Amino acid sequence: MALFNYELTMSKIEKLKNEGRGHGGLETYKPWITVRDLASKGRRSREFGVKVNREYHLLSDLERYFFYIAEWSENIVDI
Repeated sequence: MALFNYELTMSKIEKLKNEGRGHGGLETYKPWITVRDLASKGRRSREFGVKVNREYHLLSDLERYFFYIAEWSENIVDI
């Protein structure tokens, strides 16, 4: 049995769109999925960016490692 059922329906999609999720740029960007939206048996984290002054929601260690690499790369402007 699943720990949490995250069923994505059209009404939920419309609600997320109305909240402004997935839109914006740099500091005003709101993530489509946050760490609070999904249950996890693994590790998830919220890191605060140095390059762009906002909070990043990372759902795995691999995403977090990539975030660290991208955060300090001079070629990347926004993650």
